Amino acid sequence: PECVWSMAYLRILHVHFNSIPSIAPEIVQLAKLTELNYSANFLVEIPGYIKHLKHLTKFDISKNEIPELCPEIGQLTELVHLALSKNLLTFLPETLSNCILLQKLQLNTNKLSFLPQDITQLTA
Repeated sequence: PECVWSMAYLRILHVHFNSIPSIAPEIVQLAKLTELNYSANFLVEIPGYIKHLKHLTKFDISKNEIPELCPEIGQLTELVHLALSKNLLTFLPETLSNCILLQKLQLNTNKLSFLPQDITQLTA
């Protein structure tokens, strides 16, 4: 609902198990978000403007139909937990290695055949 976009101090937003086809551009108005859960929807892409959610520590986009991640995901440098399970991912962007605080990365049930070499540098 549009009323959510005016909640400037919102820290946690869970919209999982709905029928949402995309992440609205207005999401960038929620600049203080630390946790975002869009799991079990109908997402087919993660838009580049997601990079504006600089304070995200947990991002769950599992159980969607996402074939690839935008490189801007690597600009979410506060991420600690990234849930990507049960999508259609065939590769991960090299920029993911910029998420140096990442402690939990869920990749099960995708179509990955390899992981980027740089991902091994994540030591958090």
